[in-house]
Amino acid sequence: IKKSRKYRISRIDNYRIMQLGIKSQSLETFRKRMKQKPIMMAAGLQKVISEITQMTAREAKQLVRGKKGNIRAFDTGNLMRSITSVVRPLQGIVKANASYSIYIHEGTRYMRARPFFTVATKNISKDADKVLQKFVHTVLKR
Repeated sequence: IKKSRKYRISRIDNYRIMQLGIKSQSLETFRKRMKQKPIMMAAGLQKVISEITQMTAREAKQLVRGKKGNIRAFDTGNLMRSITSVVRPLQGIVKANASYSIYIHEGTRYMRARPFFTVATKNISKDADKVLQKFVHTVLKR
């Protein structure tokens, strides 16, 4: 995959693409399309990254709120409100800005860990794969 400073394409390795069930012949077609129209592909990939980032933030908030799973870490709502997502060029970041979020997530010697980000990424993995797979298939159809 060709990389440039302005439109740096996020690394999509053979394993990840093969995991989506794309044949090796299709992989070559995907690579050719990425090289032919890198700006258009980067824009499409940016939409995928944005959607997955938002899904992760939404899932993490639901876990903290206690609406899903057994992670519930909700007293005042500050932790849930502090979970934000930021989308940069070909990069998505989900973070919790509450000063104590690391202690909730990782636990302490007095409190069990409630890994809301880890569980959120596991919970959305199938949906994220579907979003990425849809993008790859639209690229291959062009």
